[in-house]
Amino acid sequence: MFLGPLQFWPPATYDRLLTDAGSYDALSAGPRRHPLTITSPWAAGEPGATQQLPYTGQHGTFRLHIGPAPMPTSQTRIELQIADPEQAVEVFLNGIACNQGEGHAYDVPAHAISDGYNLVEVRAEQDVTINWVEIAISP
Repeated sequence: MFLGPLQFWPPATYDRLLTDAGSYDALSAGPRRHPLTITSPWAAGEPGATQQLPYTGQHGTFRLHIGPAPMPTSQTRIELQIADPEQAVEVFLNGIACNQGEGHAYDVPAHAISDGYNLVEVRAEQDVTINWVEIAISP
């Protein structure tokens, strides 16, 4: 039995959670977020050198695992939290430029993302402090 705020979920919501959690198709069809939360080992020979958060510098490289690649019809974005929200940066996924949307959210071209690990690069003309890096996928 769940305790805390989950105990107030309506039974239909709780049942849907359990059903969806056991279905690969249901999980793949829904929205998902893949934030950088841990320091993962970086194998010799992999492109770039990983950085931890918060990161301060002009060229940050972050490796995130997303599981299966999104469906071609999905919208994928890289979302950053930057200490100075006015500071301009360029963002690349697996070497492909991403267009800036609203705030520090960057639209990822469908051909840029792949199964498993993806490499997010952030480039700035002066030092930038990055506190959050995420790949968000919406159906």
